[in-house]
Amino acid sequence: NTELRLSKPIRFKDINIYPVLFKDYNAYNSYIDCLLYNPIYYNDDALSTLPLLYFITSVLNESDKFTTSEDEQFLFRKSLLLQLFGLLRLVLREQRFEFKKNNSGTYYLSVGAEGKNITINAKEFGEIRKIILTQNNTPYFDEYVHPDILRWIEEQKKRERSNGRQDIIETLEDHIEALMITFQNTDEHFLDNMSIRRVDRLVSKVINRELYNAQMIGSMSGMVKFKEDPVSWVTTKFAQSDFDKYLKELK
Repeated sequence: NTELRLSKPIRFKDINIYPVLFKDYNAYNSYIDCLLYNPIYYNDDALSTLPLLYFITSVLNESDKFTTSEDEQFLFRKSLLLQLFGLLRLVLREQRFEFKKNNSGTYYLSVGAEGKNITINAKEFGEIRKIILTQNNTPYFDEYVHPDILRWIEEQKKRERSNGRQDIIETLEDHIEALMITFQNTDEHFLDNMSIRRVDRLVSKVINRELYNAQMIGSMSGMVKFKEDPVSWVTTKFAQSDFDKYLKELK
């Protein structure tokens, strides 16, 4: 909690795991799918049972295909590996890293930190994954959900988007401008060196404060009544997973 609160790196086996800065928001979003994908959904039984690190690095055993293969499944795994390289550069910063092959034919992560090489196996990589996702305010859901249900959820999300107002969008630029107005700061780059997590939380606080103030004004006017008192805008509301949001009636 201390490291998260202060936007400091989190230590893991003498390795510093850094929070991603807001200026790298777009890069982070283009890489993070490599930590959100669950191999259990992959249509190869031998690969789908592998831990995430071994699944992603399995393409290194097929290096002859890297420049010639047009197989969609191979290209998908290759894209995950490239995403992982990009992500590790963001969170490890000055610490060099590489994937090394062990005697069993699988790859582990080797990180150079404090003058030594630190070995990260698949289980430890799973712990680092959770640190990265938590550190950068990225919700994740690791429980298995049947593919048919996942498709149904995506259909509901698509339907909601199509039913919404098509002339209104909310972008990263909108969030930056909202915080510029809130803090009365005309420097377009004043958020750059904050962590993604900090900026996300600031945006949530701004939105929650506006909602809370509107609820309180309505309550005090006597024209609006709430079943429960409005929740203070300074509190944190945990992100709801798609599974909880769309299928809570099945629980």
